[in-house]
Amino acid sequence: MRRDRVSGVILAGGESKRLNGLYKPLLEVGGRPMILYSLEALRPASDEVLIVVRGREKADSLTGVVGSAARIVVEPDSPPRAPLIGLIEGARSAEGRTVLVAPADTPFVTPRVYEILDAELAGGDADAAVPTWPNGYIEPLVAAYRRREFLRAAEEVVSRGELRISSVLSLLRVKLVPVGALSERPEVTFLNVNTLKDLLLARRMMKDLGGAREVPG
Repeated sequence: MRRDRVSGVILAGGESKRLNGLYKPLLEVGGRPMILYSLEALRPASDEVLIVVRGREKADSLTGVVGSAARIVVEPDSPPRAPLIGLIEGARSAEGRTVLVAPADTPFVTPRVYEILDAELAGGDADAAVPTWPNGYIEPLVAAYRRREFLRAAEEVVSRGELRISSVLSLLRVKLVPVGALSERPEVTFLNVNTLKDLLLARRMMKDLGGAREVPG
């Protein structure tokens, strides 16, 4: 059986208020811009990778980093602004039946995470495969979605004036995948860089790992 086409979508958004307005995708961890880690995590499981960015200037700066390895999608520079809006733009521009989504600030997420999520989605009747923590917290921005079903639900949610991805998930058939099935050390794999403290921690961890994102057990 032929595998459905898969699109990877990286949410590269705008500046980070908690990092003094710095543009996170271009901040370096392990001597490399974080956007490259997201790109490398998605590529093995994806037939194409799109990067959703806000503003032409940022689009140009990312093109200079990723070259032809990804297609840049410029998000409308008008309200509302939220990760959900970026994901909608990416899904609209994608060609795949399945969309794998990645933030641009999770430098330790590995290709294995997306390969498993894609397989979980392909192997059942769910519309989304979303990592979940033992405490019930979910990772909807490191996930896999059926593109058409996601767009239908997301556009309905936005039409109601909502921007929460949890509201979208409530309209979908969701397969929750334990983070322990995706990584031996999920607290590392799913580390999200939001603050200067996070950035310094990520740099130290990458150095300790010798530049490799695969975390030893």
